[in-house]
Amino acid sequence: MSTFGAVPPTGPVPGAPFQSEETLRWPGLIGGLSIAFGIITLLGSCCGGVGAALMPLALGAAGLKVGPMPGSILAWMVFDVVASLALGYMLFAGGLGVLRRRAGGPRMLLRYAAVRLVLVVPMLVVGILLVPASAKWSAQFMEAQYAAQEESGQPVTEDQEAALEAARTPTALNYVMTAIGPFLGCAYPIILLVWLRRPHVRATWESWDA
Repeated sequence: MSTFGAVPPTGPVPGAPFQSEETLRWPGLIGGLSIAFGIITLLGSCCGGVGAALMPLALGAAGLKVGPMPGSILAWMVFDVVASLALGYMLFAGGLGVLRRRAGGPRMLLRYAAVRLVLVVPMLVVGILLVPASAKWSAQFMEAQYAAQEESGQPVTEDQEAALEAARTPTALNYVMTAIGPFLGCAYPIILLVWLRRPHVRATWESWDA
């Protein structure tokens, strides 16, 4: 009779549900990415809002006389900050729910993806419409700098005047860069929609609250 204890089985336990490696890994990946993107979105919106609020004070401290921000740009900036806060929260909460294996997490991420994709059209249209106003307002900073330069006794050169005139007129690159942004932001929402709706993936996260 052997003096050693029984050796526990090392193979699969009979009757235990099979979980593929993919099933075990995707919640950590999707949850982690969503939380990271959510934090980045929240921080970006907060920094953008604070920066816009402090801009008049910074310009005044620098002695630059710049006109007020155009109302259309200000309104869109406020909307962008509010929307970014909401989307960032949805990403963070959804990612946390996925990591905790709660079915509400993937549902939140699917809602986020749908809202984010719906916003692509207004972001694209409004962004393109605001390009001329943004160019003219940005040129005001150059005008203020050149005005301060003249007050200090340094004349504005012809090259600077040409640069100022060019800054007032938006270029094709300005429109292209404005159009690219909304589409780049669609990448992760599309990944979420495709992945979380896969039949076996959906069956997995729907069973978490069972």
